[in-house]
Amino acid sequence: MNTYSNVTRYNIEEKLSGEFLKVNRIISSALFIGTLLFLAVTVFLYLQKSGDEVILKQNSHVDTMIPVLLILAIVIYSLVYIFPKIFLKKESLEKKLSEYSGSKEDAADVVIAFDRTLMIIRLAQLEAVTLFATVILLLSVLDGLIYFNSNYWLLVIPEIIFGFIVVTNYLPKEKVVSRIENLVLPAFQDLGNN
Repeated sequence: MNTYSNVTRYNIEEKLSGEFLKVNRIISSALFIGTLLFLAVTVFLYLQKSGDEVILKQNSHVDTMIPVLLILAIVIYSLVYIFPKIFLKKESLEKKLSEYSGSKEDAADVVIAFDRTLMIIRLAQLEAVTLFATVILLLSVLDGLIYFNSNYWLLVIPEIIFGFIVVTNYLPKEKVVSRIENLVLPAFQDLGNN
């Protein structure tokens, strides 16, 4: 009954040699590049003025937003690692797989598709923190704060974390295969075991 117990690492590698991996790379790169472009616009705006021609805005909310960012980052970075356990719970998988019932899709395709969904959700979470940090950085530029306190450049850290995770976990084929084999596939194989 459980067709997923027959899926092997070889099946996953074979499927990922084509369009699946290419699409995964496009999605993960696009999400990262979008935030990188927003950061580039912020840096461009920063370079348009020099420190002596900046008027410091008195009613800036930047310092109020930074603690919110820290709390958001702690919650979301934790969720990035907790969410797969929730997403791949037996009850959750059975419910999601009911949509695939009657489908002629190969079991390996379904497993890889679920990994892609999980990848998109996790990257969207990382992107949220990165965009929020970049918005705060942009406000520090527009309000003139960054010209008087260079510590605001620390708001680039979420961008670096996002880029590191994308490059190390979502672009190399070996990492993708390993993640599917060790995280996603066991959850599918447990569906047939009671």
